[in-house]
Parts: sequence; C-alpha cells; structure tokens
Amino acid sequence: GSDDGLPSPRSSPRQGTQPREEDAVGASLNMLMVAPTPAGLKTLTSTLQRGQLDLASFVESDGPGALLDVIAEAGASSKKSAFQWELLSSSLSALKELLDTSAGASSVLAAPRVASTIASLLDERDARVRLKALEILCVLAVLHAGGDGGEAARSGHAIVEAALRRRGRLSLHQLLSVEDDPACLLKALWLANSLVTLAPSNARARALRAEIAAGGWWSKVSER
Repeated sequence: GSDDGLPSPRSSPRQGTQPREEDAVGASLNMLMVAPTPAGLKTLTSTLQRGQLDLASFVESDGPGALLDVIAEAGASSKKSAFQWELLSSSLSALKELLDTSAGASSVLAAPRVASTIASLLDERDARVRLKALEILCVLAVLHAGGDGGEAARSGHAIVEAALRRRGRLSLHQLLSVEDDPACLLKALWLANSLVTLAPSNARARALRAEIAAGGWWSKVSER
C-alpha cells in the first residue's frame, strides 16, 4: 500500500489503449445507470482486474457512486428474486475489485453512506453476500484519506464503526453470536480485530473490545 493508507496504483496502461479504456468507461456507466445486470457487472469486474478501465474517467463520472446505487437498490428489496441475488453478489465483487485500486479506494471512501450501505447487508440470508460485505468493511476499516480536516479527512475506521452503530448498536457481537457460516464468522472476527487494533487511542480500543465481547458470543462460537 502507499503512505496515504490506500492501495498502490496499478501500472500505467500501454500507449494506444486510451480509446478502448474510454469505451469501457462509457459502456460500464451505461450498464450501471440504465440496466445493471449480473453479466454486465462481471464484465466490469474483469475489466478492472485486467487494468483496462480508465479509472480517472470512471471516478470523475461518479462510477463508484453508480455502483453503490446498484448495491443499495438490490439490497433494499425484502423479497429478492434469483436475478436480484446474483445482481447483488456481482456488484459487491465489482466494488471489491474497485477497492483494490488507489483511485477507486479513495473515491469509494469518499462516497456518502458507503459503509452504511454495505453494513446493511450483514443480515442478508445469502452467505455469499454477507461474506463479501464483511470483506469490503474490512478493507474500508483500514483506509484513510489525508486532508486538512472536515470532509477532506475521512477515516475508514470511523465510518465503519459509525455505520455499525447506526444499525442500532455496535452489532458485531450479535453477528458473531448468530453467524453459522465459517468463512463469514472468520471475517467478522477479522473485522472486530481491525476495529480494536486500529482504534484512535488505547482507551477507545479497550472500550471497543469490551463492547464487542458483550453478550457471551465467544462461548456460543466455541460450541459450534
């Protein structure tokens, strides 16, 4: 990672690829804003993985915000169809890939309600969705963007903790108590450890540790 806490930029594209990257940006934005589909989101993920997307243009056009809108809309449905489950899972995969780039991570961290949108998915019945949401929260929790204060300086740790609290409590201890998927449980423990380890002060770390440990979830985990 770089000194600002964000992932290192990927290598620059080869000369002559710029028009193709701009076409990919236009196609991706049109898909996200007009007719998002699992296939389109898988293509976006693959394009990001291969470094064939002009990230600066994608970010300037609010591609990250459009992607988060897809996640929020798909997650808001109380009775999801098979299409909506696949759309939600695919859009989370694309967001994970976007977070693996410096420009993408910075823009996602700056997006309003990003952590609360992802935290709202921790109650979903599909373990794939819960796991991807936890993985994204783990990445967000370790990010930070420097600045002179105010909106320019955003701590991923702070927004993740705030998002979990807006769900009515610091809800990790409840998740740890009821989670029955081993991969999700491990990632929830990872997130809990990150929140404690990266707390801004020793006193805050102690308070978070006590709050997360509340409810006797460890004995329930040990019984599984």
